[in-house]
Amino acid sequence: MHLIPHSCPHIDADDISALAACAQSRRLATGEGVAALEARIARDLGYAGAVSTVNGGQAIHLALRAHFPEGGAAVALPSYVCRSVYDAVCLARCRPVLWDIDPATFSLAPSTTGRKDVDAVIVPHLFGIRADIEGWTGRSKLVIEDCAQRLSPPAVSRTESKGHVRILSFAATKLLTGGQGGMLLSDDPRMLARAVDLRDGSSEMPSPSLWLPYTDLQAALVMSQWRRLDAFLARRAEIAGRYMRALESAFPQHIVQAMRARDTYHFRFVVSVADVQAAISHAAGRGVAFRLPVAPAGLHSLFHLPGDFTETENAVAHLLSVPIYPSLTDEEVETVAAVMLEVLAI
Repeated sequence: MHLIPHSCPHIDADDISALAACAQSRRLATGEGVAALEARIARDLGYAGAVSTVNGGQAIHLALRAHFPEGGAAVALPSYVCRSVYDAVCLARCRPVLWDIDPATFSLAPSTTGRKDVDAVIVPHLFGIRADIEGWTGRSKLVIEDCAQRLSPPAVSRTESKGHVRILSFAATKLLTGGQGGMLLSDDPRMLARAVDLRDGSSEMPSPSLWLPYTDLQAALVMSQWRRLDAFLARRAEIAGRYMRALESAFPQHIVQAMRARDTYHFRFVVSVADVQAAISHAAGRGVAFRLPVAPAGLHSLFHLPGDFTETENAVAHLLSVPIYPSLTDEEVETVAAVMLEVLAI
């Protein structure tokens, strides 16, 4: 049986040519390719500068280390997010403070700030859904936007409100890939300079550096993919539209409302189901990989932390993620849609 994977990188002949050209140049380590990628993405997204690193989690780590060099900061993040975000806070010698999520965006809601004073917040744009960044303005000393799962077209991105720092990810199954990689973007020259020193292991720094370099080989692949970002997003939007049309007639109540939002750029397509594990098992039997969109559980559960995490637990129990990526064929899209209808009828 042919398996339709949940996620799959989209690599074409241009990507392979870019990698081959970099390999043939024999300039593989951090160099002009990384600098060009940083300059291009910073310019396209409307930032003063960018610092690339080995992955998105380490980009968060760099941002926190650069802003809180002595550590000790209280950093709020949602319980419903990848554990690498939590790990990045701990690596920066800061204290994670877990909050429940807004059920509309599955991210932090500004109204939660009244619960506890914190020094920084990490606000993920999960699944391609835009979180309420405007509501955080002036509410925290440092606002880190985790855009590992959301990229908007550059023309749109330059018009959107932004936090103090934006984090991107180029992991294998993200919107764009370098196999691995991440990037920190900021308008603060001190943040950028400090992050570069930490990443590169500057010999002039009196404190320990991290040595987290990105390579020209990885940057060559990301640059090739970056040039096709608008096309990637358009294909994802087309697939999402086909899924929603398939569901509207029979199961409109199962479509997560944010999937319909104009400012959602679909990294994931999520639906609400009664029994996630039953849906995953049924789809596997039909040759399609459905997944939990954030696995394996809320961070509060993973680390046995007390608190009210009702919305996080609802999301873990009922949200189902289905394949949505540019390399899906039209036939595969139809198969995924048909299997969705089957699992919603269970």
